[in-house]
Amino acid sequence: MRDKTMHVKRSYSDKIFDSVNVAVMIFLLIIFVWPLWFVVIASVSNPNEVWNGNVLLVPKDFTLMAYEELMKYKMIWTGYRNTIFYTVVGTFVNLVMTICAAYPLSRKDFMPRNFFMFLFMLTMYFSGGLIPTYLVVNKVGLVNSPWAMIIPGACSIYNVIITRTYFINSIPSTLQDAAELDGANSFQYLMQVVLPLSKPIIAVIALYYAVGHWNDFYTALIYINKQENIQKLTEALVYILMNAVKGKGEDYTLEDELELIEQYAVIQKARFLNFVIEYEIQPETRDLKIFRFLLQPVVENSILHGFQRGMVQRGKIVIRAWLEEERLYVTVTDNGCGFDLEKWEKQKETGENHTNIGLRNIRQVIELEYGREYGMDMKSAYGDGTTVTYCLPVRKGRAGTDDDTSSDC
Repeated sequence: MRDKTMHVKRSYSDKIFDSVNVAVMIFLLIIFVWPLWFVVIASVSNPNEVWNGNVLLVPKDFTLMAYEELMKYKMIWTGYRNTIFYTVVGTFVNLVMTICAAYPLSRKDFMPRNFFMFLFMLTMYFSGGLIPTYLVVNKVGLVNSPWAMIIPGACSIYNVIITRTYFINSIPSTLQDAAELDGANSFQYLMQVVLPLSKPIIAVIALYYAVGHWNDFYTALIYINKQENIQKLTEALVYILMNAVKGKGEDYTLEDELELIEQYAVIQKARFLNFVIEYEIQPETRDLKIFRFLLQPVVENSILHGFQRGMVQRGKIVIRAWLEEERLYVTVTDNGCGFDLEKWEKQKETGENHTNIGLRNIRQVIELEYGREYGMDMKSAYGDGTTVTYCLPVRKGRAGTDDDTSSDC
């Protein structure tokens, strides 16, 4: 007698439900997967095509230039080396500590297990706080040490509880009795019986620990504080803040403005790493007084807009200052993408696609502070970069006296 396969007839509503369900799942798949895929194809596409929005599903003008530039930085390899070390060694230490804590707590013949469990649980609700913890870590000499990333968080009480529960519910107590009859001690029972039967929970908590170490940056931010780049970045922020609150009556010279620009560049290089600033400054101009934040907006304009449109692979800004006919001339030149100067002049409001951050305000400041005979001139064109020229009065600061002339620039 032949076996007859029964076919269940699906109703019309079932078919509609399945169709809608598949459509929703495909839609969600696209939403979750496409951003990841875009990161991959954008990294191997021409930056101009990415910036212009031409890269959607497949790479355009395939290139490995981004990876070649990335691999030139030694800190990338150092970071991966440290991350792998913290993940492998840290996960191993975590597993050892977690198992050593969970196993005794799972033994019914361990009399003070409830007391120690209470102490462990207490730390989940009440901690010492960030500052006391840092003081302890610093006192034992772990600050600025790789072990500061591993030892302070060597054991998670949450994972200890999970592992303990698994030992209690999944390892029969009769196995312990059998092992003791065979002459096994507690350590042998743990290594030869308990751990081989606990591979599922060990794999789970190992994954938890490994992902935590791989994604951890906050611990390094607290305990690893001798990194030169972080120190430079902090000093730059402090310098800019001090200049922002500096009294209006205090002398502010071209030297101060150049230092401000240099510190601002440190911050931007931490973000973009694709430009350099060169200086051609006559020594006698450094102590001349200028209005605060007069040059910085132009430099900011070059970095954020002139170099960030995917059209410049290596940005360069040149700042020159010289004296001519008892006038101070300062030029800021970049090799950025430039912009349509005539269109910008006619535009009443700042547009998102125009390179005009603060430029109109600078003109107004120069006119109000120095008079109509002084000013700022701009030259720019698409693909040719931008040059901004300041014509300012000679005003000596600090060791000198004001000397203002009024001939036309």
